[in-house]
Amino acid sequence: MRPTRLQLYRPTRTSDGEGGWTDTLGEATALYGAVQIHESEIRISHRYGDDLHVEDIIDAGNAYYRIVALVSATEAPWQMAIAERTERPIVP
Repeated sequence: MRPTRLQLYRPTRTSDGEGGWTDTLGEATALYGAVQIHESEIRISHRYGDDLHVEDIIDAGNAYYRIVALVSATEAPWQMAIAERTERPIVP
């Protein structure tokens, strides 16, 4: 596994004042990890302690992934997240 720089976007739900909402993405933060595409799933290995949550969007340069699950323990100092490919979000 060769880690590369990834961009992390966290969706934030903002009320529109009339009972609805909009999901927006703030500024990107950098993290280092590796995207591994397997036949049955997409895994993102990242450093233990990175602030990664379900629904976060990862920009891997040529593809975007949405985190769907976090795996609690793998090889230290790395942890794993399960992701799915997504369309390019609208980012600032």
